[in-house]
Amino acid sequence: MKNALYEKTVLFVCEYNSARSQLAEALAKHYAPPGLRILSAGLKRTVVNEDVLQSLAEIGIDASQQFSKSLEDVLEEQVNDVFVLAETALDATIRMFPKAQIHFSPVPDPIRSSDHPDKTREAVRRSRDILARSVRWWLSNLEVHNR
Repeated sequence: MKNALYEKTVLFVCEYNSARSQLAEALAKHYAPPGLRILSAGLKRTVVNEDVLQSLAEIGIDASQQFSKSLEDVLEEQVNDVFVLAETALDATIRMFPKAQIHFSPVPDPIRSSDHPDKTREAVRRSRDILARSVRWWLSNLEVHNR
């Protein structure tokens, strides 16, 4: 349920809530002004990818307490803005959060980019850096009254 301490709740969504949306959640929590509650979810719940946690740690963000959630897990939240990071998640997100402002900004899945661990880690870092720029821009354009 919506917490009275927060002016607005923002949700990041991708397919599995293991990479893209987890990166976006951690980055948004790091950069968010007061008044924002940041969540992430996926169509399916899995686990947070270790390369995601490592790539965030490389830039000083500890996301070790984050865990994978499905859209059903956050359905009771009063979400104001949803950033959909995977095309596969768009229709379900629109259907499940009809009152939220939906922002569609797909980011390639870094985990599926390669079967080679070094290339996957590099893809995760690229996604982290892309999302860091996007998240800062998105946050700067969200209206939060108690900035």
